[in-house]
Amino acid sequence: MNKLISSFLLIYASVGLSGCGGGGGGGSKPTSTSNAQSSSTITSSSLAQSSSSAISSSLPATQLTINGAVSGDALAGGEVAFTLGAQTYKAAIDNSLKYSIALNVPAADSNKPFVAIATGGPGSAWVQLAALYPSVAALAEKAGSDKVLNADEYSAVNINALTTAEYAEIKNKQFPTATDAERKAAIYSLHPIRALEQAAMISRLLNDIHQDLPAQTKTTLDYLLNANLAETHLEVLRASSKLALSDYVEQVQEDLPPPNPSGTKIVGNYFLEALYSQYLLTFNADGTGKIVTANMGSIFDSFTATKVATGFTWTVKGATVKLTFNTPVKYGVSSLDDASGNWYPCDDNSTSVTERCDLQFKSVHLDLITETENYYLANLKIFVELTRENNGQQIYEGELEHQLARVVNTANFLTIKAADLVESELVSDKFSYVFNANGKVKQKNLVTQIETTLDWTLENNRVVVGDSTLWFTHKDLAGFGIFYADGENGYRTSLFKRTAVTMTDADWVGRWNQFPLDAFVATYDVNEDKSWRDGFEAQSAGNWSALNGHSQTSLSNGSWRMIRDVLSIHGDKYYMSICHGVESTPFNPSGCYLSVQQRNVNFDTAIFWRSWSSPAFNEKITKDPFISFWGLHFFKGNTLNNMVRRDYISVAANKFYNPFQQTILELTSASRNEIELCEYPFGGTCNDVNKRSYERAIEIKLSVGTGGKLFYPVAFEHLDYGYTTQFSRDIDKVLMVPRAQAQTITITPDSGFSLDSISGCGGILVGDTYKIPALTTACEIAVSFKK
Repeated sequence: MNKLISSFLLIYASVGLSGCGGGGGGGSKPTSTSNAQSSSTITSSSLAQSSSSAISSSLPATQLTINGAVSGDALAGGEVAFTLGAQTYKAAIDNSLKYSIALNVPAADSNKPFVAIATGGPGSAWVQLAALYPSVAALAEKAGSDKVLNADEYSAVNINALTTAEYAEIKNKQFPTATDAERKAAIYSLHPIRALEQAAMISRLLNDIHQDLPAQTKTTLDYLLNANLAETHLEVLRASSKLALSDYVEQVQEDLPPPNPSGTKIVGNYFLEALYSQYLLTFNADGTGKIVTANMGSIFDSFTATKVATGFTWTVKGATVKLTFNTPVKYGVSSLDDASGNWYPCDDNSTSVTERCDLQFKSVHLDLITETENYYLANLKIFVELTRENNGQQIYEGELEHQLARVVNTANFLTIKAADLVESELVSDKFSYVFNANGKVKQKNLVTQIETTLDWTLENNRVVVGDSTLWFTHKDLAGFGIFYADGENGYRTSLFKRTAVTMTDADWVGRWNQFPLDAFVATYDVNEDKSWRDGFEAQSAGNWSALNGHSQTSLSNGSWRMIRDVLSIHGDKYYMSICHGVESTPFNPSGCYLSVQQRNVNFDTAIFWRSWSSPAFNEKITKDPFISFWGLHFFKGNTLNNMVRRDYISVAANKFYNPFQQTILELTSASRNEIELCEYPFGGTCNDVNKRSYERAIEIKLSVGTGGKLFYPVAFEHLDYGYTTQFSRDIDKVLMVPRAQAQTITITPDSGFSLDSISGCGGILVGDTYKIPALTTACEIAVSFKK
């Protein structure tokens, strides 16, 4: 039931990608030049808004000449277009992939960020790259007195696959970018490596003659602006071949200009963010430092956490920054996968005791790939030693893993003022803060509800609250992005500012989903009759009620409580704090998290479910059953004792991918009680002949007394693996089963108990099996046990 959705950020990458697309710049993926030009104009105009009447027309225009560059041979002979307000400026791209453009921008438009779009020449107009530039006024400051800005002076005036991917992500996630401050906030709000991966997908289209531009799009920029399509293709490649994706990413990296690190430049505090982990790194001038993280690498072991807060010494050699821990950090693990995917088990089966290992983190290498004005792009490499606990035998020593990472100096973060904080309630994933001007802050732990009063101090972008530090990275609509660090944790989160919110019962009703929509999004229904369900699970799975004008409580399966607190509403986005845990009186949540959500009052959002109760359906015409387990495995067949299993991988909010059949299973529509699925070959599109409509099946309510459990047996054939298996899952409060099919439930009393009685749904007890006839309506089963 823990639906924690990690939210990661990306630091803006604005560097040249020279040579990207050298092999694929021909006309093999044609699109009409007129269509490409139209796409450019529309895209630019969408961010360049009308002039502000607040700026006097008497102010002088800003004059600036930009000598920039683009990447991709297919762009030679094309043009670059800047749209600022009502004016569009264009310049030719020469054969060396350079452009020179003279701007004379009215004062009303000179302080607004703008989009630059580069379009390929004749026969290559399908190649279209973009970048979100700072305002002309900001660029003019970089240029200095000569009013000429060259790419070697300021790399952000280059247009490449990486800047295109960043711009597309900013636009798809609907971040405001009307000012330079908003642009910077949008940059700091992005995923840590998603733009680099999508840049690799663009490089793949440009360089691989076997990869065609999807038929649904006209240009490479259109492709990335279709967020669902772009994510689908990326996740399918990841599922099919992580190695191939890695190779494409490395191709992008190879085209980036190398960094020029030095000991003097490295000194400071840095926030490092990789796909699986986040770190606060302090580099002191004397060669010492400290690392703080909530998760060292991507290692997860059920016996231990991998929090790290320890000192190190550091050196710089070439483009590698090496961190050596003063005292090796040690954890107990049961096995290890190294950077090459080799598996090292700790138990050699020599004894009846399951043996474990000591995993020592010895050093970290940051192989810096490139440097921009805002960050370093690096390969994070972690080196370890693995030894058996019982005898100290070394099993492995070497590289544990490497991850792509963004490393940004905290000096680049947002400078805030005390007035930005005081007298407002700010809520993170762990605490609620109310800062007072007298240097005191009321901090409430959201899990324990314990409130304490602490001292707080502010220095530029850092707020110290007791023993913890809040580094403010950026400001956004809902509050602030922060990096939280204490004695043993360091991770990215947010502070949502509470504003006046009034939610009536009617305001809660609808289908809710997280934003943005991606492969990890979840959905749930809040109904008028106070029932609540996660995705398409049983209607009777939960109930809800309003706690006050901004909070709602819901109970799932009679055992899992969730409290949703709406802190603010901006447009169609609801900014929430969600606390959850096992039902108890009083309720003590096991954890809390922040979430941005949307509501559809018509209950018709087509998003795949992530529910625990395994919803069941019947195909409307054939009545064939269709059941999902855990959101990844789908079963269909004539009877539950002859089901066919298909394993799918989530690749978008409404799409799953079957790597064996290479098909996409798309949820094309979904109401409260019916869904429409369409399965078609990957690379194709859904046609009516591929669509199947399904209706929600039967709900069986279960009333199970103390002293035993019920199990639901299923037998199925692994169609993709070629074998048959059986399994049973325990059921508690509710069970969904297909219509018009007989069912069986197995009764298993606890030790010292026996079955007392069972009744309901017209069933017959045979031994330890309760046989239920084919059902057409919902029913209820009551079970009791005795000692």
